[in-house]
Amino acid sequence: MKKRNIILSILLMLTLVFFAACGSKTSKETSDDSLKTMSFQHSSPGNNVIYTFYYEDGSDEVLKQETINTMSYEMFGVDSAEEAKEKVAPFVEQYQGLKGVEHEISYEDTYLKEFVMVDYSQVDLKEVKNIVGFELDNENATYISLEQSTAPLKAQNSGFEEVKDGKFKEFEE
Repeated sequence: MKKRNIILSILLMLTLVFFAACGSKTSKETSDDSLKTMSFQHSSPGNNVIYTFYYEDGSDEVLKQETINTMSYEMFGVDSAEEAKEKVAPFVEQYQGLKGVEHEISYEDTYLKEFVMVDYSQVDLKEVKNIVGFELDNENATYISLEQSTAPLKAQNSGFEEVKDGKFKEFEE
């Protein structure tokens, strides 16, 4: 039981790991085509996490963030999609109705796949700070810092690797 709670906590904490920095938020709308990306992946049997940060060249401000979590039911501590749905239901509710946040979970035969896209030009940081896994370094933060968000992922013992060529490792159960 304790292992299951730890696994659930890990999944949800990995979903949204954000570090906010002080600054003035840009109101400029930017198409995804003109944005640069920085991606990181942690892959192990039964678990695969991919973070992609979208930003303008030369800027420290993250404009969008995409997170894809894939986890086997065995790793998650459940036997079926139904059990997984029950376990994540309270956490899924946090995302409902949040402007600028897209959240989906698909339940496959042996694993679940979670997709989260946060558009920081649309989201209210004060509103999302209460979501499990959302860390705000500064209560008055007005933007998400690329440098502060990626530093823990770049750390030697983080288990994450930067993916520069778009060639992510496949999920393996």
